[in-house]
Amino acid sequence: MKKALILKIIIALTGFCVLAGAGLTVRVVFYPDWAHRIAPGVTVGGVSVGDRTADQALSQLKKHRKFQLPAEYKLIAGNRQFDIKLSELKYEIQLKQAVDNAFQFSRNMPFSKKIRTRFRAYSQGHDIPAKSSWDHKAMNSLVALVASKVDRKPVNALMNWDTMAWSEHKDGQALDRDKARAAMAASMNLYNGLRVLLPVNVIPARITSKTFENIDFTSPLGTYQTKFSEGKTSRSRNLRRIAELLTGYEIKPGDKFSYNETVGARTRENGFHLAPVIENGRIEQDWGGGVCQPSSTLFNAALLAGLDEFDWMPHSRTSSYIDPGRDATVAYGSIDLSFRNPHPNSVFIFATATEGIFTVSLFSEFKPDYKMEVRSTWWGRFSPSEKVIVDQTLAPGKRVVESSGASGMSAALYRKTIYPDGSEKEERMANKGGNVLHYRGAKRIVRVGPPES
Repeated sequence: MKKALILKIIIALTGFCVLAGAGLTVRVVFYPDWAHRIAPGVTVGGVSVGDRTADQALSQLKKHRKFQLPAEYKLIAGNRQFDIKLSELKYEIQLKQAVDNAFQFSRNMPFSKKIRTRFRAYSQGHDIPAKSSWDHKAMNSLVALVASKVDRKPVNALMNWDTMAWSEHKDGQALDRDKARAAMAASMNLYNGLRVLLPVNVIPARITSKTFENIDFTSPLGTYQTKFSEGKTSRSRNLRRIAELLTGYEIKPGDKFSYNETVGARTRENGFHLAPVIENGRIEQDWGGGVCQPSSTLFNAALLAGLDEFDWMPHSRTSSYIDPGRDATVAYGSIDLSFRNPHPNSVFIFATATEGIFTVSLFSEFKPDYKMEVRSTWWGRFSPSEKVIVDQTLAPGKRVVESSGASGMSAALYRKTIYPDGSEKEERMANKGGNVLHYRGAKRIVRVGPPES
């Protein structure tokens, strides 16, 4: 009797399980297709939409708090907050597309794969992301606007040469534009664009008073000055820009200094202006006009500071601001001024361009027990020939001097070392061309009218 009862119970349970399994299979596998509903276990952005029609799911998602974004979008950059309207970015969560994707989930699969896929979704879940869209140009403009409000250039500490006291430096900051866009995009894709922290990078000041705590600024290794005209505005601005770029530069023991590498390209982006330059013996306008006066001034200061291994070239014609033989021309990418620091301590460059005087001074903890003197000699002055150009726009026989030209000559440069015991040693400085410096000058250029007929 007991065995018969147990057998009946087993048969009943087996039948129940078969019916339950069949019912679950119908609900999970067949019912969604028959009833035009989303498969059980499917979610959109973490919100369950299974067993609902597409219209029901869309209506549910639109009302769900997760997708109810505020009208304003708060951006935090540094210590500033920006309240931005999402409408300005044309921001939208594509719920309709996400619901369509959820409805189509596993619908067109082969039958055996559909069974496995839908049962896996029913037991483990399957999420369909709701993608966001926005106007990328508007986002770029927004990032640029935030950057314009946040970016701040560092302010270097400055030496007051009258009081020998330093001003306080201030670090700068700059919005990391790429990471800012990525942070905004990530917040929008996660449907939580309420408050986004934008990364701001600190830009340390290049010059602080602590850098030069052990430097005696009353006793430079070498210093030199040249005069310039404050009335030539663009050229004066270039000189001040170069003074800014040179000041604070450290030449470590044994290292070589390069003027072109330190000053950089003479472009508008690098802070330079159009001003006269010598090009093939003629005066023309170019970006960074005037850069050779700072290089020549630095060259002489470096000579007096006992630096060595000089690589330099004189101009093609003599310069008004310095004696022949003591100038050093430069051209970015082709002609450089370089020298080495042979001293046991670093050498620091400081330059100023004020009241018509360009000054370069070199300072170091190193205190030599000798003195340096520099002189130059020149000879063989000659006048280049005249170049005549026929100009049909001039009256017959009329002459117009386009360029007065410049005299040519040769020169030599000497550096003398004076030791504590009174002994002296003088050397003749040589560059790659030897120890005779040549100035070929510039031809006198005259435009003349056509001959009379």
